[in-house]
Amino acid sequence: MFCLVYSPVAGGVVGANWIWVALGLLFDIMSYTKGGYGQRTRSTAG
Repeated sequence: MFCLVYSPVAGGVVGANWIWVALGLLFDIMSYTKGGYGQRTRSTAG
């Protein structure tokens, strides 16, 4: 996601593009936590 909003002409990520970076970080963290939760429930079921 960072690569999509990076602009070398403007000097990097500027303005509202930081929202996309923050959303990407949030989704990345959520994917790790959800994966751990799913693994825990699968191992206790069997």
